[in-house]
Amino acid sequence: MKGNKRQYFFFLALALVASLALVGCPSPTSSDGSGDTGGGDVATDNAKISFENWDGVWAYNPGDALTKDDSQSSASKDTVVFKNGSASLKISGTIQEDKYSTTKEFGMRLKAATILNVANIDVLSKVISLWVYVPADAENDAIQIALQDSSYQQAISNAVSLTKGSWTQVFFKLLSAGDSDNTKYTDRPCLVTVSDASGSTIVSQGAYTGETFKQDQITEIEIRSLNGTIGNAAYVNIDSIDWN
Repeated sequence: MKGNKRQYFFFLALALVASLALVGCPSPTSSDGSGDTGGGDVATDNAKISFENWDGVWAYNPGDALTKDDSQSSASKDTVVFKNGSASLKISGTIQEDKYSTTKEFGMRLKAATILNVANIDVLSKVISLWVYVPADAENDAIQIALQDSSYQQAISNAVSLTKGSWTQVFFKLLSAGDSDNTKYTDRPCLVTVSDASGSTIVSQGAYTGETFKQDQITEIEIRSLNGTIGNAAYVNIDSIDWN
């Protein structure tokens, strides 16, 4: 009887090994918990701004400086949904109407200079890139960024559409007033959308640049998540902000 039991467990173990060989051992994935796959493509995030060592004081809610009503947005480190490394920044908020237009949005300001421990960030004529993720059922399906100087003046990009349910890399470039590609402003910088990391193709001119915007005193990057129904909760993940 004991011999039969040993044979039974031996063949049971063989069957288990065979089943694993057929279906494969489960591999770790990044998910937001609702069936939307995140990322985790590169083990180490070498971007200038990554979120593995996120400090909550590095961002703040622009509130009614951005929207007619305080959007009550918040930022947190997300170790489940990420593109590179082991974490991204999850920005959660309530969709509101823009303070100066009918755009629907919520947002967050990142203290980029503080994060990098510098007086200002040098992004003039450099391609700024970041990875953006919204879930497959998201209403907030576009992104816009703004560069803010030490006097709260901004250079604002145009909106870029996102592929919902997957990571989208978006690219921007701050052009000086005298740049031949800056066809919108002759007297001030312009934050344009470009097609790729080379920055060679100008997709669209920036939405707005403050008349006294100081391109050599940029301290913050504002993330604006666009579209949706006013009052609805939404979120967007940001990862690997870089410029070259």
